[in-house]
Amino acid sequence: MTPAVSMTAPEMSTARRRLLVAVLVVLLVGVPVVAGLFGTRSSGRALDPDNPAPDGARALAALLTEDGVPVERVTTAARAADALDSGSGSNSGSGGRATLVVTDPQLLDPTLLSDLVGRAGAVVLLGASPEALEATGAGLKVDDDGSGNATATTSTTTITTTAATTTTSARVRSAASEDASPSGDEPVPARCDDAAAAAAGTVASPDDISGAAAYDPGAEPLAASGSGSGSGSGSGSGSGSGSGTAGGAVCFGGLYGVGESPSGVPVRVLAQPALVSNELLDVEGDAALGLRAAGSQPRVVWLMASYLDAAPDTAPSPAQLLPGWVVPLAIQLGLVAVAAVVWRARRFGALVVEPLPVVVRSVETARGRAALYRASRDPAAAGDALRAGLRWRLQQRLGLPPGTEASVLAAGTAHALRASGSHATADRWTAPAVERLLAGPPPTDDAQLATLLRALDDLDAALGDHRGAPLRPAASPPLSQQTSQQTLEAHP
Repeated sequence: MTPAVSMTAPEMSTARRRLLVAVLVVLLVGVPVVAGLFGTRSSGRALDPDNPAPDGARALAALLTEDGVPVERVTTAARAADALDSGSGSNSGSGGRATLVVTDPQLLDPTLLSDLVGRAGAVVLLGASPEALEATGAGLKVDDDGSGNATATTSTTTITTTAATTTTSARVRSAASEDASPSGDEPVPARCDDAAAAAAGTVASPDDISGAAAYDPGAEPLAASGSGSGSGSGSGSGSGSGSGTAGGAVCFGGLYGVGESPSGVPVRVLAQPALVSNELLDVEGDAALGLRAAGSQPRVVWLMASYLDAAPDTAPSPAQLLPGWVVPLAIQLGLVAVAAVVWRARRFGALVVEPLPVVVRSVETARGRAALYRASRDPAAAGDALRAGLRWRLQQRLGLPPGTEASVLAAGTAHALRASGSHATADRWTAPAVERLLAGPPPTDDAQLATLLRALDDLDAALGDHRGAPLRPAASPPLSQQTSQQTLEAHP
């Protein structure tokens, strides 16, 4: 029967630590991989039609698709132009029969934006910048001086219908006279004649907007610039033709503006695009405003603007050019590195200060070398080391130079033993016997190594501290000095 094997406490603790580290590594690596393979993929950018997060716009894209208005997401101006031109043959008067929705229009080169506006049937800008508004030519501007509402009171929109030749004029209602500046937790009313704004009625309160994930703290309200192509679509239908010179109209206290490009393309601008984010789309009339603004054409081309289409003089920072997955990946790698450090550092233990040099007893080094030889299982090398050690000691005791041949060393040893007066020892350790011991065949196994060790030990004990009888006349110098003298005489 096989005896049961029980683990000691330190072994169990080590096994638990290894298991814990393995589980942590699997969780840190496996969970993101599984989420990436089976989870919902999105860019993670705000107001992206593929982003289901609170700051995304997937809800609006889903509502448009349910209403029969397909949404095509593009990431470059070139692809947006191709998508807009792909449907231009169906109705040449619509400029492509598609609504162009632009997220972050401030990142887009104004020249490219102006070209895209001319290709689209309608334009919706999610965000406003002076350059983007000027590129559309819709008669809207950023109200950075607070005078935009007063300008809107004098703007007149001329509407030319396609069913009749009668031209009517509609005065845009003043927002300034009715406290148009949105504030507090009350929903913001439209206070304009745009059909999309009228259908919405009210939008989310400023408190709701400022607390949204997609809130842009740097956004400024819109104002009518008093100049533009302007005619057209006070109704918000996008079916009018340009025939006037009035500017655009602003609604919801400057949160939303509408106008027309010089080519008659309806342009709608959300100064605070958080209104159509997933988080606020079900608040007040935000959904109606988003559907009316983006769903006026049979399809939608949604451009996620980036620095790839920025103006030449706009230099993005390296952080802005990094993909969105870089930061999460760096965090995961950092956690793995920390786990590895904790795992290995505990095994190494604390550092110990040790003074140098270290004095070690010779017996410890001998035992250490013996353990190494035993672990290597090389009896021949161990035997050579033992013989070399005894040869060195015999040379020291007999006064012979290093490197003395084994035959000479054996003769000197035998002579010294005979001179000591111990006949039994001298009879055992004759010159041939000593030479075989010092230079014989190496041992091939542990038993022969043990026999060799005992014989070497006996010879070492028999000789003891005896320096031996001189192998040369007393008046003669030591052999090492004779060799040196001969060398000097041969080479003066």
